[in-house]
Amino acid sequence: VVCHKGSASDGERLVKPIKEFGPPALDFIGPTSYKAQQSLFDAGSPPGLRNYWRSNFMAELSDAAIDANVARSDEVPSPESMILVEHLGGAVGRVGAHDTAFSNRNAQYNTSVFGTWVDAADDDRIIAWVRNFGDELKAFSTGGAYVNYMASDEGAGNIKAAYETNFKRLTEVKRKYDPTNFFSGNQNIAP
Repeated sequence: VVCHKGSASDGERLVKPIKEFGPPALDFIGPTSYKAQQSLFDAGSPPGLRNYWRSNFMAELSDAAIDANVARSDEVPSPESMILVEHLGGAVGRVGAHDTAFSNRNAQYNTSVFGTWVDAADDDRIIAWVRNFGDELKAFSTGGAYVNYMASDEGAGNIKAAYETNFKRLTEVKRKYDPTNFFSGNQNIAP
């Protein structure tokens, strides 16, 4: 999945190496709306599935990190689970570290391990796979992570790492506008 915001001709030029790399199994690359791009994976994540995720930002996608992803891809524990490697860079890196809540602007990649499954009997097995693989990827990590891909048991230290230098400012905002922690159904910054 790729995304380019700009002229169609620039987009075609940028995806040309991907299309010429080899014959793809599927090629749906083409102009679309932002809304359609943002909903591409919705059908693969219907309500009611069980989820446990980990995320690691990486400054580079080293050979060792690629090898780890390839090795673990043979172990994906359910048809709904996946390993997602997102290339960041570009516009993401051109935003100032203090211009938004998110400050991990130096990461070039985000590698996420998504454990997703149906049966509660598989909880321990799939959660263990995500934890072990997520911990293995920390060796290649900047220390940051995408907060939307964090499991609820990762703790305040990982939330702080996700927001880096903005954590103190965000804590002050939280204390001012949500001192009772009403909005706490996410990976939460406590007031």
